[in-house]
Amino acid sequence: MSNNLQELLTALDFKTPPDEIPEDLKNSLIKFLVKEKDFRHQWKIRRLLASSGIRPHQLRTFDQFQWNFNPGFPKEDVLAFRNSSWIDNGANLILIGDPGLGKSHIAKALCYDAIQKGHSAHFITAFDLISKIKRNQNMASRIEYYGSTLHVLAIDEDPPRGWLDEACDQAERRGLAATRRPEQGQELALEDREVQRVHGADAAVILGAAPELDDGPGHDRQC
Repeated sequence: MSNNLQELLTALDFKTPPDEIPEDLKNSLIKFLVKEKDFRHQWKIRRLLASSGIRPHQLRTFDQFQWNFNPGFPKEDVLAFRNSSWIDNGANLILIGDPGLGKSHIAKALCYDAIQKGHSAHFITAFDLISKIKRNQNMASRIEYYGSTLHVLAIDEDPPRGWLDEACDQAERRGLAATRRPEQGQELALEDREVQRVHGADAAVILGAAPELDDGPGHDRQC
């Protein structure tokens, strides 16, 4: 963490120029601002975790994952995705496989990674997601929240194809505006054998948003 007074004042949105601060106070002020910046970061992480849909006892990290449990698990591909700029690029990931192979663990770990970097993330089942959108009186705002406002959305159990298109179409028919997620991404099978999108093969879907770049190619677009 930088101890530069100007950088700290800017990062914490202080307006006083460093030249206006007495020299005998600068060292003490730097120590205080470093602590304040750290406390603000920790407060943001706690707030993001509280709104992530992941309860404290359900938190999962990559350090906890048992990579040797399934010899056919595509570890290198998963870690390559984790270490890429997938959030900034709005990239998506679909993990496919039978129950108990670690799809939910990886999805929660990616959410936890994103939160530690200061990104908003939410983990939700496909059933709960669709139910919340359909029950909400302002459907467009719910779609906007899950589809664009969040930086990361992890959907446990693959929803039916076209579910978001259908929700957008319903919102459109009501004269509301809504957005769709980008389609770019990759699909990983978590078993030694090839797994296709058929009945009996569950999936976890992880979507990256990059809402701050919503005018760029491959990002959110209007319904």
